Amino acid sequence: MARELVATRPLIYSGNGNLKVQWYVHYSFKNPWTGKMDRFKYSDGINCNSTIRERMDAAKSLQARWWRKLKAGYNPFDSPDHIYSSAQKQLIFNKDSIQEILLDTIPKVTQSIEKKTLTTYKRYVLNFCEWLKTKGKIDLDISLITEDDAENFLTHLLEAKGHGTKHRNEHLSLLRKLFEYLKRRKKITDNPFFFCVNKKVESKGRKFYRDGIRNLIIDELEKRPQLLLFCEMIYYTLARPKELRFMQLSEIFLTDARIEIPGNKSKTDMQRWITIPEQLLKKLYEMKLHEYPKEFYLFGNKGVPASKPTGVNYFRKKYIPIKLMFSLGRDYGIYNWKHTGAIKADRANIPHKDIQQQGGWTTMAMLDTYLGDMDTIDSPYIRNQFPDIRSTTGSTRSV
Repeated sequence: MARELVATRPLIYSGNGNLKVQWYVHYSFKNPWTGKMDRFKYSDGINCNSTIRERMDAAKSLQARWWRKLKAGYNPFDSPDHIYSSAQKQLIFNKDSIQEILLDTIPKVTQSIEKKTLTTYKRYVLNFCEWLKTKGKIDLDISLITEDDAENFLTHLLEAKGHGTKHRNEHLSLLRKLFEYLKRRKKITDNPFFFCVNKKVESKGRKFYRDGIRNLIIDELEKRPQLLLFCEMIYYTLARPKELRFMQLSEIFLTDARIEIPGNKSKTDMQRWITIPEQLLKKLYEMKLHEYPKEFYLFGNKGVPASKPTGVNYFRKKYIPIKLMFSLGRDYGIYNWKHTGAIKADRANIPHKDIQQQGGWTTMAMLDTYLGDMDTIDSPYIRNQFPDIRSTTGSTRSV
């Protein structure tokens, strides 16, 4: 007697290795009501992977997971994902879970982002899904998520999870984009996060290295030449760490004392030119950069220019011993050298227009806000000219 076919082995659809199509794992299972084989598709975030190898590894893992479930007796028609319509006496099946839908939507609303950022976005989606699970709503159709659910989740981030306001706002920004995309594609009728508003982030003030501690740190950095140069580049050029990591020798013009920041390497996507101060120019000349190929990056993993740039955490990790040595808090790091350079330039009466150009601020208003947020109240007039408590200078009447 021939055995009845109940389910097929899960297969991977990849469009012949085409990263532009949506990959998924699919299998067929016999519908007990119709007697026909119904196909079920699952992607579970595999399309967030940007290379063929990564996506295929994720797809194979998903394929193996579903094969184990089917061999263990899993029946999709007994799943709580099914919703029965008593009026029509028919089965409605939500083939894609909320988590799968949201993870697959991420690359559609965020383009040209770094792998680290993509990982962060995935974690935000998983945080939301974990919360839905605690409320017993993870198996609902995504269209049933309400505005109250959205507000309650954001409140949960602040209260139960203890995250800061900025972290809460980042979750909101991403989830609003994801649900808005689904609404435009008519997958849902309403965006539950649409009317949620960002909460004001309380500014703690940007920290900069004051004179005493700064000189001690520099003394220690001199034992680490490459790390010192990286900090000096941030301080003198007011460039961002990422701009420096990808800086190539072809963009450094020592004879003109200028550095080009191409638009594709700039945070603002705008090309700008940086002036090299004399102190830094002398040091760059001493490095004999002309002896290296022009396509080399200024900062390499072996302490000298190299054909490949350093990793994203390369200098951050090297700076950790400095932080520990001087008991620097979490508000201090490599980026604070930019804050230090900006405030020192301002106190040296360098025109704000020049500081704006050097640091890449789009407008003067942005620079003024940046300097205004600096954690400093250091008026030379108050420090040097404030009247003595016994002085009668400035008094208009006696008491």
